[in-house]
Amino acid sequence: MHSTDPANSLLHFAFVLHNHQPVGNLDRVFRQAFEQAYLPFVEVVEEFPGLRVVLHYTGPLLEWLEAERHEFLDRLRVLAASGQAEILTGAFYEPILSAIPPRDRLGQIRRMTTWVEDNLGVHPRGLWLAERVWEPHLARDLADAGAEYCLIDDAPFERIGIDRDGLHGYYITEEDGRMLRVVPIDSTLRALIPFRLPGETVAYLRDVAAGGSGRLATFADDGEKLGDWPGTHKWVYQEGYLRDLFTLMEDNASWLKTTTLSQFVDDVPALGMAYVPAASYAEMLEWSGGLWRNFLRRYPESNQMHKLMQRVSAKVDAMPTDRPDHEAARTELYRGQCNCPYWHGVFGGIYLLHLRHANHAALLRAERLADASLRGDQAWQEVTIADLDYDGTDEVLIDGRELAAVLAPAKGGHLTALSAKREAHSLLATLSRRPEAYHERLASGEGALATEARRVREYDWYLRQALVDHFLAPGTTPEQFRSSQYGELGDFVDRPYRVERAGGSPAEVVLVRDGHVWEGSVLGPLGIEKRVRVDDAERRLSACYVLYHDADEPRRLWFAVEWNLSMTGGAEFGRFYRVDGEQEAARGLASMGHRADVRTVELVDEWLGLAVELETVQPAEAWWQPLETVSQGVERVDLNYQASTVVLSYHVELPARGHWRCQMSLALRAVPRTVMHASSALAP
Repeated sequence: MHSTDPANSLLHFAFVLHNHQPVGNLDRVFRQAFEQAYLPFVEVVEEFPGLRVVLHYTGPLLEWLEAERHEFLDRLRVLAASGQAEILTGAFYEPILSAIPPRDRLGQIRRMTTWVEDNLGVHPRGLWLAERVWEPHLARDLADAGAEYCLIDDAPFERIGIDRDGLHGYYITEEDGRMLRVVPIDSTLRALIPFRLPGETVAYLRDVAAGGSGRLATFADDGEKLGDWPGTHKWVYQEGYLRDLFTLMEDNASWLKTTTLSQFVDDVPALGMAYVPAASYAEMLEWSGGLWRNFLRRYPESNQMHKLMQRVSAKVDAMPTDRPDHEAARTELYRGQCNCPYWHGVFGGIYLLHLRHANHAALLRAERLADASLRGDQAWQEVTIADLDYDGTDEVLIDGRELAAVLAPAKGGHLTALSAKREAHSLLATLSRRPEAYHERLASGEGALATEARRVREYDWYLRQALVDHFLAPGTTPEQFRSSQYGELGDFVDRPYRVERAGGSPAEVVLVRDGHVWEGSVLGPLGIEKRVRVDDAERRLSACYVLYHDADEPRRLWFAVEWNLSMTGGAEFGRFYRVDGEQEAARGLASMGHRADVRTVELVDEWLGLAVELETVQPAEAWWQPLETVSQGVERVDLNYQASTVVLSYHVELPARGHWRCQMSLALRAVPRTVMHASSALAP
């Protein structure tokens, strides 16, 4: 029978912190988090040698610490050797484990375990799940990777009938006979620490202790909340919150004992077995619609990156393991699996351009290494027709040594991917503007918005990719187009094309749509043939358009082709337009402009060392403008550059029963690179 007297009831308390910075984050962000949160926390822990804590650091952060703050790792090593700090393993580059292939789950976890053993001198027994995303089938792979336990939020335990009183310990689960311990995270403690007074936390723990001896209360949360969140550094360290909390715990040592989780599972039996359903923290479940993988449905751009990751993983897996570059390719693959740019909640996630580009760059570096291993140094190119994004319709992949391009016939014949493998840059890592749950509040004027509130409701009704075919209403202005407040007269933008031919050398894909265009109140038939050729050796993609009809009368149409190209920044130094050879000086790639009778529009990115030249054989009216999104972070609302939009438009005189033709191309060339401060630009 449980004792109800706290003085006779020993409560074990696990204080678990997860510390993370994503692949590609800015150096200044690493430095701020270190100075505001990571270092001061360890300094306070060192003042309380009787205290026990459990710590997890992700691979990108460990790599930065190793390069920039190696002495900090020495301090962690001392804490681990003394038993004061237990170090958790995890997947090294912090992927969502259920979203990557099983072979990569095992590889990432084993890499982290080995790193901890080699650098911190201890063997990690417990595992941290990225974003605490759990799915039941993971138990097998976690156990096979050597993990003895992992932490899961408490809500899913309650959903299977375990009440709050039964959450103070751990359970055993299994998958295919592999056993894993699962430790519930106390959501009440997450709400208390560090946001309420220390005494309130200890009072809650006293109530838990009253339920009987041998219980476990587990606090587990992000280390950044203790110092790097707005206002928390002053409260937690300068005003003494953390020292006061730890002092109170020492003062109540007669019934409250801090513990490592490994020590607890060694000393105290499990509460039983439990098959825990898919879970994460409550906010994540709300943002995702109940399951993390729903982000891949909500953001097609995330799904495209995810499916690229799967294709690259298969290529890397096919590499001979004795190749000297095999390990380098696997490292880049793992870096491209970092979870942050695949989703969005309170944090920027997918809305942060530098994080998306960092993942794409890593995946493309891995792919280039795998291609060289599997195909040698000779030029090659192949065309594959398959459902690459698993949405039920086929795409066309044109893959080669220098370029990889994807066309989506069922989605307007868009060019949905174009990768410059030499520079490891994805030119179509764009992001469309779409409603978010917080936009209505921002549109009403709440929150600090970097621009006028009306920009919040500027949404796209199609995916902002390339080779998007428009028929514009007379009088359409560049500003109307930018804000999606214009008249679209054709049914070509996002409607299906059919594949007439795909193959050849250089590879060529012929797409055809028999559609319609409004002329006044009449909807007239019109056909488009879009012939796309990719010359891998020349690093050039060309598109030849033929507009045709059978009408007995000539027609006047305003035809436009939209290109959205994602460079590494908009207004930053070293990124600018050249129009017919003349540099546009305004705000670089974040500027707006237009000019008639244009032959070339060039996007120059000196940070990448790359220029992208759009050339049209027939003179065009050219518009250039930024694609920008409104997103909310922890402490502010941002207007973020996502890509540069270039529209080439033509006033077409289509003869009776005739056709009209135009041709344009995109070519890549190297330019001298500009070295900039790491805090001001995307790190390569």
